[in-house]
Parts: sequence; structure tokens; C-alpha cells
Amino acid sequence: GALRLPAMSAKDSKKERKTVNVVQRTLDWSSSDHSAILDVRTPAEFDEDHIPGAINAPVLSNEQRIEVGTLYASNPFEARKLGAALVAENTAGVLREHILDKPRSFRPLVYCWRGGQRSGSLSAVLAQIGFRTSVLDGGYMTYRADVRQSCTDIPSKFDFRVLSGPTGSGKTLLLRDMMQRGWQCLDLEGLGKHRGSVLGDVEGGQPSQKMFESLLVEQLQGYDPSKPVWVESESHTVGNLHVPQPLFEEMRKAPRFELSVPFEERVRYTLSTYDDLGSQTDELVRLLNMLVGIRGKAKVEEWVGMAQEMKGEELVADLLITHYDPSYSRSQKSHMEKFNPPTRVVKLEGIAPEKLDEGWYSVVDELGKVEV
Repeated sequence: GALRLPAMSAKDSKKERKTVNVVQRTLDWSSSDHSAILDVRTPAEFDEDHIPGAINAPVLSNEQRIEVGTLYASNPFEARKLGAALVAENTAGVLREHILDKPRSFRPLVYCWRGGQRSGSLSAVLAQIGFRTSVLDGGYMTYRADVRQSCTDIPSKFDFRVLSGPTGSGKTLLLRDMMQRGWQCLDLEGLGKHRGSVLGDVEGGQPSQKMFESLLVEQLQGYDPSKPVWVESESHTVGNLHVPQPLFEEMRKAPRFELSVPFEERVRYTLSTYDDLGSQTDELVRLLNMLVGIRGKAKVEEWVGMAQEMKGEELVADLLITHYDPSYSRSQKSHMEKFNPPTRVVKLEGIAPEKLDEGWYSVVDELGKVEV
């Protein structure tokens, strides 16, 4: 016979009506009211960019989304049926993995690409369970529009201080040391997972441009505009990523603190920074060959020979003298002619932490005031 569910008493029914909540729609993805943010898009969409702190709870896999999308182009109705079946199957997994241990007070915010069917499906189930559930109206596209607007609006609210200096002068190390001491710092190379030169790739690759902008906005939103933000002098790009133009404009006119470090210290520091390449000769040779168009075949072959003979110190010294320092001098000259920001030279005897105490922190304070 037909499946019959146990009858519900009037008392139980009244209790049950109190449990079921209406799904709320919101444009506020940053509210502290949300216990968790559930991104129901595919892992591929999530990896490209997502709201900071969001949990990936996909209701379609990468392959399933392609399958449904392909079918939709020829038969929307059949695609919706298939999509509904797949979402229903995957929702059970999401509930087991992310929801079964949650208390009644759990308040999730759910979003998908545009705030449509995928987020609507999971949020309806969560609301039926009894959770106070919200859906981000417009989905990820709402969040992305907010980030783009913030990239335009936020930089002008801050005063920046720029660390400059040729390759090997320890700008990144100093910036991260300042950050550990509580100074407001924006580590563009850290956020972009790149070391800012032809040798700069970091294992694991760079984030997408969208993710890079998300990380930038998240960090700046957490800072106090009444205090300066320290940043390392960068070109318009960090590897394959672009520094948003409004931020770059603020950096270009900001006061600069030029690090002056003895050449042998710069060689030593550069060697220690790229020591992972010393054991990867083939990768080092590949990177050096990218300089043929700039420095010529003969010079690059000379560097390749040094790399293959493991003459690290000799290679780094020649790269600094022949490639990095001339490039830096040209960019500095151009920058000073165009923008002429106030610049102070700070001499460091070395880049080790104890040298920073006497060379940097005894001379420069968090606001950028320099003791003469």
C-alpha cells in the first residue's frame, strides 16, 4: 500500500509550525549575524574566488554543472529535472557534512552564482529544518560588485608609507617584521603569492585576480584609517596579478622610505630568499632564459653556466649588478620625475632582526616619523 507517515497531533503541529522559518533575502554578506557562510557553487567556482571565511558546500560538482549546463542549451526542462535530482542527492551530503552537528541557533547565509536555484534549494531545506536561513540576493555577483567598488573607494581613505630599495635590501622581511609588531602593513607579495621578480614564483601558484582583490579588500577593511598602512614598493603587477589602479595611485604619491643596504648583505639575503631554486637547477635555468630578450643570449648563457656549476653567490651578484639594479634605477628615476614623493633614505648595516632594531626601529616609528 501507499506509504503513510505517522499522524501529527494538533499540539505537535503547532510546535512544528513554530520551527519552520521563512528564508530571508539579504544584500549584506558581511553581517556578524551569520553563524556561517555556505557557498554552494562548485569547487572550481569556489577556488577562483569566494567570500572570505565561506565554506564550500557544493550542491553540484564541477562535472555535474557542466553536464546540466550543456543539456540546458538544448532542452531547459530536461536540464532542470536533472539538476533537481543531482542537487537533491548532493544536499544530503551537505547536510551530513556541515549541518548535522549544528545547534538550533545556527544562522547560515547561503549563496550561489546569482542567488538563484542552487542557493534556493539548500536554503529551503535548512529553513524547513528550523534554522534561521538567509540567501544572498544576487549571489556571488553581489559580493563581487561590492569588492570592485571597495577597490575603488577604500584606498583613498588611508595614508600609505612605501618601503623602497633595490632587490635584496630586505623590504619584504622588514614589512613582515613590522606586521608582527602590530604595524598596519599590506603585503602585496604575500597576498599575491609571488616574490616580485623573474625568480619570483611561489610554490602552489598565484590566486586569481578576483581572489587577490578579495584578500586586499578584506585586509584593508580591517585596518584603522587614522593610522598609516605600510606597503612595499611594487610595479603595477605582482607576478601575473594587477594591483588595482586606485591603490596603485595612492602608493605612487605616498612618502617613500628607501632602504640602503651594503651590497654583500644584499647578495647574502637574496641567496637565502631564493635558496629553494639552488636545488632546482632546471627551473632556475628556465627562469633565467626568460631574460634573453632583455639582457641578450650571451649574458644569459653566462648566468646559466654559473647556475649549472652551483656558483650561487657569483650568479646573484652578477644578476644584481647587470639586471636588477639597472632596472630599479630606471624605474626610480621615472617615478621621481613623475611623482616626486617625499623620500627618506634609511641606512641598514644588515637585514638580520637584531640589525633591524638598531637600523630601522630606532630611527623610524609606526607613523613614519624619522629620528634625525
